[in-house]
Amino acid sequence: MRREWENDGLTEAIEVVTSKDFKTAHPELFDRTLVGKTINQIHFCKANHYKNITSGSFVVPDKRDPSKERIVFAFCIASNTLYFIDDTNKIESLLGNMQKEFEYALTTPIVFLLDFMQ
Repeated sequence: MRREWENDGLTEAIEVVTSKDFKTAHPELFDRTLVGKTINQIHFCKANHYKNITSGSFVVPDKRDPSKERIVFAFCIASNTLYFIDDTNKIESLLGNMQKEFEYALTTPIVFLLDFMQ
């Protein structure tokens, strides 16, 4: 899934991809984002910023039973695009729920990420 919009003459986007597709399309970003790991090897939340690339990971426990299932995914913001790297197809559902709940006007990828975190 990819959603693009114009913002002050720039094309900005949000894209949900699998780790395999992200590694194939953007190997240099994959190496900085996941540092040789797979999504299954992520155990905590983190964020890094280096040379105009912001990346990190989320580990979100189930609110009903935190000791059970977790939603684990990574993100990367580069070249005006926010990539959600998700191998479980849960992010698209969360994004859909977010869009239904809020009358949402897309501004920038970083602002969208901050709103998503909230």
